[in-house]
Amino acid sequence: MTSFFVLPTKLSQIRSSLRDQFSLLTNPRILMAFFIPALGFGATYAVFTYLVPILKGMGAPNQSISFILFGYGIISIFSNILAGKIASHNAIGRLRFVFLVQAVVLTCLFWTTNHTILGFANIGLMSLLAILLTTSTQLYLIDLAGIYQPKATGLAASLMPVASNVGIAFGSALGGIVYHQGNLMNVTWVGGVVAVCASLLTFFSHLLDKKQKKTA
Repeated sequence: MTSFFVLPTKLSQIRSSLRDQFSLLTNPRILMAFFIPALGFGATYAVFTYLVPILKGMGAPNQSISFILFGYGIISIFSNILAGKIASHNAIGRLRFVFLVQAVVLTCLFWTTNHTILGFANIGLMSLLAILLTTSTQLYLIDLAGIYQPKATGLAASLMPVASNVGIAFGSALGGIVYHQGNLMNVTWVGGVVAVCASLLTFFSHLLDKKQKKTA
């Protein structure tokens, strides 16, 4: 699965010192915003890493798996488009509920894969939700940097790809632990739990934003 990260064209060109960058990376609000996409990607990849054995368990013929994965990638294109629409207004506020929907979709795979049509439809929804967080969280990191460390907004813009890689590694590792402990399909509800954690973190961050606006 591929996602694209585009740096905004109007980032500050002010040079930042190592101290400025360190200050940004140790700021609690920045760290919180960093782990929102990390958990979001982790939720998806806890399941996606083992999508092939899941498809085989559904009875999908070996020769059709590549075609199914191709379809998964096509659907993710629309996920990128929707990501832009979510980011257009109250992005973090919307993401709170996107993660909850993602949790439901991932958890439902535990049951829907027992039925071929429902299973494929559920996997399609999983792809549609997979990268809805990208644009919103990248812009959110830049906005927070503008508040807490304006000289390091360029660094903030580059944190999103790092967060996605951390999330992918975390989700894959977590899925591997769950897979080797027992039932393969347990990765679905574990991914759902990670998505709920992403939602809770987003709720808390959004609450802090509202309190900050009231104080201002």
